[in-house]
Amino acid sequence: MLLAVDGGATKTHILVADEQGKFLAEAKSGPLSFMVVSKEESLKNLNFALSLVKNTLNQNLFFSQILIGLASMDTVKEKDVASEFFMQNLKLLSNNVRVVNDTLIALEGGTDKQDAILLIAGTGSNCYGRNSDGEEAKAGGLDYLLTDEGSAFYLGMNALRKVIQAEDGRGDETILTDLIINHFGIREMSEIKDFVYGANFSKTDIAKLSMIVSEAAYQGDDVALTLLEKACHELVRLVLAVGDRLDFREKEFDLVLVGSLFKNKVLDLADFEFQIKEKFPKANIVVPTQSPVYGALKMMVK
Repeated sequence: MLLAVDGGATKTHILVADEQGKFLAEAKSGPLSFMVVSKEESLKNLNFALSLVKNTLNQNLFFSQILIGLASMDTVKEKDVASEFFMQNLKLLSNNVRVVNDTLIALEGGTDKQDAILLIAGTGSNCYGRNSDGEEAKAGGLDYLLTDEGSAFYLGMNALRKVIQAEDGRGDETILTDLIINHFGIREMSEIKDFVYGANFSKTDIAKLSMIVSEAAYQGDDVALTLLEKACHELVRLVLAVGDRLDFREKEFDLVLVGSLFKNKVLDLADFEFQIKEKFPKANIVVPTQSPVYGALKMMVK
């Protein structure tokens, strides 16, 4: 059997298949990314998902291959640490455990073309591309303190700041204030500090506020609409940086879009595509219908 894993900052999705790639079982659990949870919690979440598929299949688990696509694994050190950790802790399940950046499995799941760019706009943001000459390029992907522009976290964090500024009289009034107060069940915005600096509050909680920004924009709130426009612009900049390094300006390529901002239609896809086409007229926009975990499976079956 084969085990494909999409280990993100919000959830983990695993898929079990036979050696030919035929689906057998799947399960979901909490986040796997070491930037969101501890290694111990990460392993606990993976083991929980494995217990679910074990119950579904009603048999002991052993895999000829395990491929894990892990979010926020962007340096050589991070890859070495993650690979060693999962190889040690999954050695009873497989003699062949590989850990790769989640951008690789998402791109593989979204297109068969060599000339391609992947843009992730979920909890965080990341952009990776390759061309038929074997060249690679990436932009962003260094987590929320350094990058993540245009992401759900970016929207949520900036929404909080805009609301605080409005309360102070430093910014325009916005219905985001009432929406965020209701979301947290507080009486006034000053109480938000207790949540944001609380021990159990994470970047994932901030990222969830992107849906509130979307709701406010739908109601015509200018502040929310501006935040979405800026997020879209930042994502276009990521693609532009990668595309230019791969010489895609006049070349046909697939641009694969994954992540909650696209899946949940938080962003205006038509506006995003218009901005992309201005820079890359031959870009083919691809929004995969399958989960990135199928990209991990595809990489093993090849």
